[in-house]
Amino acid sequence: MKILLSLICFFLITSGFSQTLLTDSTSGCKYWLPWNCDICTLNWTGNCLDSLPNGNGVLTVSYGADQVLKYEGEMENGQFEGIGNYSDSQNELNGYFKNGNFINLDESLSKYIEKNSINNSDTTRIYVGDGGSTELFYYALEPKDTTEGVLVLFPSTWESAENVINNNIELTRLAHKENLLLIIPSINYNVCLDETSMSFLNTAFKHMIDKYTPPINKIVLGGFSLGGMNAIRYTEMAYSNIGKTLFKPAAVYGVDPPLDLERLFISFERTLEKNFSKPAMQEASDYINKMNLKFGGRPDDFREIYVKHSMYSKSEKDGGNAKYLVNVPVRIYCDPDIEWQLNNRRMDYYDMNALDQTAMINYLLLSGSTKAEFINAVGKGYRMDGRRHPHSWSLVEPEDCINWLLKNIKQRL
Repeated sequence: MKILLSLICFFLITSGFSQTLLTDSTSGCKYWLPWNCDICTLNWTGNCLDSLPNGNGVLTVSYGADQVLKYEGEMENGQFEGIGNYSDSQNELNGYFKNGNFINLDESLSKYIEKNSINNSDTTRIYVGDGGSTELFYYALEPKDTTEGVLVLFPSTWESAENVINNNIELTRLAHKENLLLIIPSINYNVCLDETSMSFLNTAFKHMIDKYTPPINKIVLGGFSLGGMNAIRYTEMAYSNIGKTLFKPAAVYGVDPPLDLERLFISFERTLEKNFSKPAMQEASDYINKMNLKFGGRPDDFREIYVKHSMYSKSEKDGGNAKYLVNVPVRIYCDPDIEWQLNNRRMDYYDMNALDQTAMINYLLLSGSTKAEFINAVGKGYRMDGRRHPHSWSLVEPEDCINWLLKNIKQRL
């Protein structure tokens, strides 16, 4: 397997922001090109099923006399599926494809991946970046032998389920080696774990339990950013004994997650006022609109709702929902690189997730927890394409994380 150019471009063009339906003039077979090109032409050498490429063949897209895309390998219902070779003007990707997306695993691991469809009714869009699809699903990567435990990884905002694997290749390999079932649910755009989000997660988890029969007392949750919020909040709900979850996680970790939604809202307002970083401003505007819609308005006027859905609340003496984590193994990974934040985002400590994270861990320690950890990963944040960014999956050192996970699941009877 090789990746000659940046994966990030491939994932952007396949995210479905704009598409063109192409038709092979010879066979009538159709293919959705993941960008706009009204004068592009299609050629597919394999079989068609319901007018879509299926089976093994070669798919090429040309712009006039120039070939701009080529895929050679297996296809299913018009999408790349299985082992294949992909190339366009920016990428050459050789390896395993699932659901039209590249997964950076060799065949020794990719053959264990299975996509499980849960329903086709994502009307509230808790999973985005998949074009117009309304399918909700989860990926499972089964171990070779008897399942010893489960690791559930939650995507960050707009992150595809496939990209979670690509950002955790070594962690995935180690989990498989230790006979851990890896689960990745398709949820990446919720504001909180509301009824819709919980319904999907519990349906997916029940399907996972029924199909793979793992030990349900040995499930660990983890996630990055929004995914970390989801992992921690689900764990809190499990230990609050309100009967809304299917199991009590053996441990939970978050990779640079915001935890106090009151602080987050105010931080987003500050980001807009600064008018400095366009990506940060777009995110801030998007989430302010979502929180206004979901919670009713600013936290000044709807504080109880913000506290209800926050993972930790500085304004509450008992830490808000964090009190349910006192007896749970918890890890928070953070790269608190203040120089990077000042230079690249004009953000100070009041804007950084580290503010919530250290406050929550300190609260848990003061409350008697012996299992709460703040992992200071300063300088370790890098995106998949090599860019320095403190807000990244790479804060997690895979072997250390797996050892921590194994220690905690082995303590569960």
